[in-house]
Amino acid sequence: MTDDLPTPALLTSVRKALAQPSKLKREAAQRLKKVRRQHPDWDLDEIRRAAAQGVIASAGNWSAAVGGVTALPGAIPGAGTVVAVSGGLADVAMTMKFQVEMAMTVAVIYGHDIGCEEVQLTCMLLAASGNLQEGARKSATAVGTKAVTNLVKENLKGALLRAVKTAFAKLGLRFSRKALEKSIPLFVGVFVSMTANKGLTHVLGKTVQTFFSSGAQPDELLAGAA
Repeated sequence: MTDDLPTPALLTSVRKALAQPSKLKREAAQRLKKVRRQHPDWDLDEIRRAAAQGVIASAGNWSAAVGGVTALPGAIPGAGTVVAVSGGLADVAMTMKFQVEMAMTVAVIYGHDIGCEEVQLTCMLLAASGNLQEGARKSATAVGTKAVTNLVKENLKGALLRAVKTAFAKLGLRFSRKALEKSIPLFVGVFVSMTANKGLTHVLGKTVQTFFSSGAQPDELLAGAA
């Protein structure tokens, strides 16, 4: 899938830092197996819900770690592959990495094929859209599942890759502005504090879980948004 828009540096960095789909599939399978073993009387929906919550909690912890670590290389898994961005945007790229991986793993838990480019791009768009929400810049708890889902569906009306590139370009610009640093007390440099970072990832995770648990595939979401 290609288009004529340049690829934002932030998107390039996140893509390079992402774990392989095969690794995320194994993690999803392991979490499902663990929950099934612990709760043999649960039905599939309950097992999936618990497994997804475990993925979200883990991503929140890693996101918090990014917010509190100043020297990323060697301290955070995948940090060495963050390229083409500097300063606070490196922190943004790493947090986006964990958020996209979270979305991809949750997608697998709910039976979606993350080997499909459309599903991968949908995960990236979900993560970027959640971070772009007006409320997310001020309070992690202000991110609304409906608002993010509607924004993603709206973008799905056009070319999916173009929507992802546009969202990441806006995100990179937003975190690059000095005015943003001064206007939002929760930011440290150009990024959120550990608490806000973890909170945003947790709420975004709930949005992702709701999104993929609906069972809709990207082409079906596109049809529903038209």
